[in-house]
Amino acid sequence: MNLPIGSAIPGTLAAFMALATSTLPAGSTVWFGEELPTYSAPVTLQIIEITGDQIPAEIGPRLRREETFALVCLLTCYQGGAPDFPAALGNVTDNFNLLALAVGGNPSLTATGATTQVARYCEVGNFIITPRSDQNGLSAVTLAFSVRCQQRVESLPA
Repeated sequence: MNLPIGSAIPGTLAAFMALATSTLPAGSTVWFGEELPTYSAPVTLQIIEITGDQIPAEIGPRLRREETFALVCLLTCYQGGAPDFPAALGNVTDNFNLLALAVGGNPSLTATGATTQVARYCEVGNFIITPRSDQNGLSAVTLAFSVRCQQRVESLPA
């Protein structure tokens, strides 16, 4: 297994976005960037922040570091009608369960047929559920969560 040089974050982000796109219902939006100001689909997954740290893991000619980071996500289910927060909550938790099962079934986020792990381990956690309405009074529920990841990375090329 080849270790990532410098950081596993770019590869992990791309792998998680691909996994989410294939897991969520057709027509869902998967977005990395600033939080979107409006709802663009009935189901929207936004990765709005990445937090993390690296600490020394192996001192030597390869100088490996232990990297831990989290993809901070917002999963929103937009009802588009009069506020019905219990129904929107059911919708957002159903879609979150799809993502949690997909990550749980592939915790290294390794693409089908690939031989190199993107991350050693990923899991979901850190939940906040918020009912909200848009400027027109239409209901949505947002489930904020993190995809917590670990990987040992090499600081120096071979």
